[in-house]
Amino acid sequence: SKRLYASKSLLLTHDQGYVILSLSDASVKHDSSEILHIRLIKELENEILFTNIKNQLLSLDSRNFKENWRISLQSKPITPLYKVPNTHLIAMILESNYLRTISHKDGKRVWRLKLYNENSKVGKLFSLPISKSFMNKLDPNNAAAELIAAPCGLSKICLIHPTTGRALSRLRFKEHSFTGEFELS
Repeated sequence: SKRLYASKSLLLTHDQGYVILSLSDASVKHDSSEILHIRLIKELENEILFTNIKNQLLSLDSRNFKENWRISLQSKPITPLYKVPNTHLIAMILESNYLRTISHKDGKRVWRLKLYNENSKVGKLFSLPISKSFMNKLDPNNAAAELIAAPCGLSKICLIHPTTGRALSRLRFKEHSFTGEFELS
């Protein structure tokens, strides 16, 4: 259970959903029993993102808990929501095996990439800082400071350009865990 306060409201989350209470008259403003994952992202001022059992991603204004936007994901997210550094993107891997990015500004779909991941234990998305010289070798036309790293096979991680959604390289691990040595392929 989490509690978030706005100037005149209180958001309470629980296993089955969330409730927004008015602090001025203690009335229930909104009740939802459909929440799956809630994510507070420090970089997103005044915004709360969460997914629900209807496979939707929702954005609430954290000051008044009013809905900013809602988008259908077409499939259940199997990773936590991830804020891609230095972008306006939220990324997640869906049960349909796609890496999906959405703009947190307006809820519009930006790109998706099929991962062909046979690994049922996907883990989390993360970013890798990339030097300019290495990035120029990978993709000289679209410089990025960091790449999205996503599992894309039993012993592979794909390095994906955050704005284009192109898989630029694959890291292949010599062992089946991500603690072993790896090589670029």
